Amino acid sequence: TNEQKRELEGIKNYMPVSHQSPYLLKVFHVGVEQNELFLIMEAADPLADSKFYLPDTLAKRLQLYGRLQPDCALDITRKISSAVKTLHDAKLIHRDIKPDNVIFVNGEPKLSDPGLVCSSERTITLVGTLGFLPPECFSGKESNTTQSDIYALGKLFYCIVTGESPGRFPYLPRDLSSAV
Repeated sequence: TNEQKRELEGIKNYMPVSHQSPYLLKVFHVGVEQNELFLIMEAADPLADSKFYLPDTLAKRLQLYGRLQPDCALDITRKISSAVKTLHDAKLIHRDIKPDNVIFVNGEPKLSDPGLVCSSERTITLVGTLGFLPPECFSGKESNTTQSDIYALGKLFYCIVTGESPGRFPYLPRDLSSAV
């Protein structure tokens, strides 16, 4: 399918870059077998206190524990920002930065899900997750850009520090410390 071809191309572009940042999920092999796309990549840590293996993702942590402490939120955001910078330096954009796509490997956050990664020069198709896409994506003037990734990083930080969904922005919980 066209979607599978696009995803395969994105992952192949992402693979060499994934080894240039400690905060990008490393992909070792990608292929298609019996018309199914598969990846060999770093394994996520198991989610604590789970009877079955569930990958430890930022989304799961927010779901289970609510918002994270500001210092932890800043640490995660800085590390994921570093990963995004590595992609942008390689002229790639991620196009789907969100808590579900931040996984923990050996306790460190890593940006994952490279299937939508594309060249920053080829951003014809609008893709991503509602709530993390900037308003200009819906004006018909712009598609995904490096600035779209930056916008999504801001929404990611908002979710981490408030525990709220991205659609609630700019709402701030009443019990949120003014120091934040």
